[in-house]
Amino acid sequence: MINKHEDKFEQRIRFVAKYYRKGAIDADKAWTKFAEREKVKQKYFLFRYRHAVAAVILLCLTMTTWYFMTNEKEEWLVLTTASGQVKNVFLPDSSMALMAENSTIKYDLIAFKKGSREVEMKGKIFFQVKRMESSPFSVSTVNTVVTVLGTSFQLDEKGDRTELYVNTGKVAFADKDGKEELILTAGMSAVYKKDEASMISEPKDNTNALSWKTKELHFNNTPLKDVIGDLSEYYHVKIINRLENGNKHLTASFNNLPLDEVLLIINQTLDVHLVVE
Repeated sequence: MINKHEDKFEQRIRFVAKYYRKGAIDADKAWTKFAEREKVKQKYFLFRYRHAVAAVILLCLTMTTWYFMTNEKEEWLVLTTASGQVKNVFLPDSSMALMAENSTIKYDLIAFKKGSREVEMKGKIFFQVKRMESSPFSVSTVNTVVTVLGTSFQLDEKGDRTELYVNTGKVAFADKDGKEELILTAGMSAVYKKDEASMISEPKDNTNALSWKTKELHFNNTPLKDVIGDLSEYYHVKIINRLENGNKHLTASFNNLPLDEVLLIINQTLDVHLVVE
């Protein structure tokens, strides 16, 4: 409880503060003189002063903490690859993303560390996802979303066309609007075409789906048109056959060979004339 003396003291403080002008008086000397005349103990001033300083410091610390807590909501990390570059990226949950050339992956680092395993991507990326039952892993492209618990798969976005290949496990493949969804298991593939608003499972040979990653091409009695398609995809060129001479099939394997050697072997083996257009 404040006594009458302290109440009178507070009134005088207000009076001085009201008529104070900067530089007009020496505040320290004035307060000392006032304290001696009123027989106010110096300890009293120091006590109130220290508490005031402590209060200001506490307020500053509180405001600083509040600022960082309220503003540290997102921290986006974006990784890209240039032409001809392949990059292996480990995500905060120990999942792995192998990025093909001209690809991009983006995720919120803060949200990811809190258990929201969501990434966005463009281009072609192979994912090896760590299994976490309580936290599904999702990958979004412009038009599609893939959701898994723990598996390996490849997404290849080509404009309005998105291709999915499942290497192991099981995944859910859906369009962004959630109107269509497919469940695929190991060895299966699917494609989404925006212009047709369709999502279909493709029962095709996926032997070379990961050739850009393994640097190997394998053909087992494969029709020549499919061989040409895989070669064109792998070497990023357009290959044509100038000698149409029947329905040819190829059984062969190529391990990181230059294109000219591969074409020479195929031409001699099948008696065809494959060239780069």
